[in-house]
Amino acid sequence: MYLYFSKSILDYKKGMGIGNLSAKAAFNSLYLEIPVLFSAKFDMNIVKRRVFSFGVGPYVAYGISGTTTFSGGWGKFTASSGEPTFGDIIGMKRFDAGVAVGVGLELRNFIIGFDTQFGLVKLNTNLSTLLVNDNAKNFSATLSVGFRF
Repeated sequence: MYLYFSKSILDYKKGMGIGNLSAKAAFNSLYLEIPVLFSAKFDMNIVKRRVFSFGVGPYVAYGISGTTTFSGGWGKFTASSGEPTFGDIIGMKRFDAGVAVGVGLELRNFIIGFDTQFGLVKLNTNLSTLLVNDNAKNFSATLSVGFRF
């Protein structure tokens, strides 16, 4: 077993959709994110290079751009034509933080990984005035496949 911590800087796109019977909204945001995972690797079979890894830790992110689209009861409104996702009108918070968890499997030269992030910061406390949900938080999941040369 090997213990280590990994850090990185990611350009991460996150989004969400909310709605009710008369209106819908789609929020797409681009974040600069820094996760710090405390990880462990377990050799399952040293001869055939099979390694299982697990990591958990905090992340912080800062929203650098975004597009929001509304449709329904108000006609159609696109934030990219005048109102950014991170601004006074839409009011999404730029700062995000939460917990990241990841697992991986290395089979010889192939790498398979699954990562998920649970945001702990409310993205906007004014969403109830727009639609229905003012407790929205970021959540993301990624699946990765790689080959080591």
